[in-house]
Amino acid sequence: MQEGSNCFGYHAWTAFDCWSWNNAYKNRYGFIAVDLNDQKRTIKKSGHWLKQVTEDHGFLYDTDQLK
Repeated sequence: MQEGSNCFGYHAWTAFDCWSWNNAYKNRYGFIAVDLNDQKRTIKKSGHWLKQVTEDHGFLYDTDQLK
């Protein structure tokens, strides 16, 4: 938000990688990346963020910074 994104919510779509047919399967969404070759799972940056948010029982953001 500080860099100009218009994001006021977060929708947890899926835990593991899920492809979007909308952009020719280029983007994968989820909190955990799955390597297609060996099925290894790796927690993504968003997964670490979600863990922190749940441990903190949410987060505060000063909306006055947006003005």
